[in-house]
Amino acid sequence: MGGFCPGCLGTFFMSENYLEVAIETAQEAGRILCEEFDRPLQISYKGDVDLVTQADRRSEAAIVARLSKYFPDHAIAAEEGTGHESASASEFRWHVDPLDGTTNFAHGYP
Repeated sequence: MGGFCPGCLGTFFMSENYLEVAIETAQEAGRILCEEFDRPLQISYKGDVDLVTQADRRSEAAIVARLSKYFPDHAIAAEEGTGHESASASEFRWHVDPLDGTTNFAHGYP
């Protein structure tokens, strides 16, 4: 588990397990986004101009599921609302936005 390094001026260091899970999770979400890029778009709006696509939802759901599996006590703040803040007492919080640039993605600009 990560903690504070006595000789690192309070710099937080990450457990190797956290990093491995983060990398695997990002790669899985990336595969989903690549799959979705070639599919017909399913676009909806979460505001007057804020787009949300199936790619956003699928990739975010995959990330939240994996993080919840490996770190059930961690809080997850996810842009499309699939996270869980119920673990707010946790010292760990993941911020999830797997597709930053949905408008560009929806117009075919990766």
